[in-house]
Amino acid sequence: MKYVLLLIVSFPFLSFSQLHVSNSVFNGYTPDSLAAYLLMNPDDSVFNTIFYGDTNAVGYFNATNTNLGLSKGFYMSSGLINDLNEVPFGPNNSGHSSFDNLGNGFSFLNSIISAQTYDASVVVIDFIPANDSLIFNFIFASEEYPESMYTNFNDVFAMFITGPGYTANQNIAVLPSGDAITTNNIHPSGLNYENVYYGPANENYYESGPDNLNIGFDGYSKVIRTSSFVEIGQVYRIVFAIADGGDFSSDSGVFISMCESCSSSTLGVEDVSNEIALDIYPNPATETVSFDFVGGEKGKLHIINSYGKELSEFDISSGNNTIDVSELESGTYFFKIVSNTFSSVKKVIILE
Repeated sequence: MKYVLLLIVSFPFLSFSQLHVSNSVFNGYTPDSLAAYLLMNPDDSVFNTIFYGDTNAVGYFNATNTNLGLSKGFYMSSGLINDLNEVPFGPNNSGHSSFDNLGNGFSFLNSIISAQTYDASVVVIDFIPANDSLIFNFIFASEEYPESMYTNFNDVFAMFITGPGYTANQNIAVLPSGDAITTNNIHPSGLNYENVYYGPANENYYESGPDNLNIGFDGYSKVIRTSSFVEIGQVYRIVFAIADGGDFSSDSGVFISMCESCSSSTLGVEDVSNEIALDIYPNPATETVSFDFVGGEKGKLHIINSYGKELSEFDISSGNNTIDVSELESGTYFFKIVSNTFSSVKKVIILE
């Protein structure tokens, strides 16, 4: 099982077909129940769902045999799902496609961009997890690219979680830099509509819309994976939200899929079958932790917090190792120990 906060996932381009997005594929589903059906683990106990926004702005997407990067899942936007509207469908023949839903914004998103949002789509899911991680893949796309960068127009997507181990409404859809998912935070360099030059921001996460025949947005992110540790049997709330930032025009959308079988990543924490027999002590710890690394080889220790962010890395050697943890705040951490042939993940409690 992984506890990966965020990474770029590379998918090979497939043969071109047509992206299909519809809010009428599953008759009888409300937008929120459709999102729960498509995004949550079937073993989770979902006991409450809520939707805010225009029902024509969200739905089911199927991108099988396209070059989108995700096959199917839940689509939500600040615009409209309509075969006559260019976005989200390709090809990208226009520099500006927009539908004004005259919708309200969302205060949580306002706080992220420090500005008023509009045309928000918000899905709320209350659930009790049956597994200890919550993993999603998503692609954020926008018509704000490239002309609105570093202006007052900054569209935004976020995933807020509340429950044990998290502050209330903590945004878990953030880049490794800590940046939120906004148009101003993911883009190459260029000139905006005011003819002002802007430099790149997290450019390695960005794709240019005109190069993709299957998506109508002017720009979009690569597939981004976000994962969070959750406690089995406890109550959690997750909120998916997207909105226009600063005005009602130039729509944005997000394609979200539940990650049913995520591949291993050096950025994440994973359980593997070839584990080291390892005992970390004391646990809980306050000042130092020790462990015996058996195997006659050198390795690395990665300390990762409960949100999946790697905090530090240490070189370790065969035999007894002692690590200073006095600078860590109280909480739950994962110690990932790897060598060329072995790997192990252990949960460690730190007390100040």
